Amino acid sequence: MVFFFQAEDGIRDFCLSRGLGDVYKRQDKNWKVEEPNTFGTDEFVKFCRKVGAEPYLCTNANALPEEASDWVEYCNLLEDGEWAKLRIANGFQEPHHVKYWSIGNENYYKFEVAGMGVEEWLQYSERTAKMIKRVDPDVELTAALHCDNLEWTTRTLNELAGIFCISEILAFTRRRMSFTVKTGNWQDTKPV
Repeated sequence: MVFFFQAEDGIRDFCLSRGLGDVYKRQDKNWKVEEPNTFGTDEFVKFCRKVGAEPYLCTNANALPEEASDWVEYCNLLEDGEWAKLRIANGFQEPHHVKYWSIGNENYYKFEVAGMGVEEWLQYSERTAKMIKRVDPDVELTAALHCDNLEWTTRTLNELAGIFCISEILAFTRRRMSFTVKTGNWQDTKPV
């Protein structure tokens, strides 16, 4: 069992609030609301371990590649680096060993704070993946794709196939789609 936890929901704007340490020092400025973020990284991983699930963390869609890799360092490195040391200072001597990471979420929507075009997304994903893999080469990276944005999805699957081991395809429609890896083509199979 795998539980998904995205920065946008649980520890919004990770680069500012961190979603780490003292829950009373976490803030959410992104949406101009008070958000205590009382269920952050440590709490989520602890919950997953307690119920026998694998944590799956989603980096903030507008995080810099270095900020995404800092979070991986916090979760996965034993003691090297300032973020691993912060985890230890927060009471977690052993690494969280988070295996699954998603780079951004729903970046294909222009109305999102971190919305971007496909060219920018491909470059951003590649840079972020390199930074994350330098910290922990054993993590498995995923990307959020959308069945209604065929250019975005097809290009991500084709051009970044060596980076992402899993793709989460979000379908907020009532269409059935199929993707053929061999040809890289999407097609409507049958209306629902």
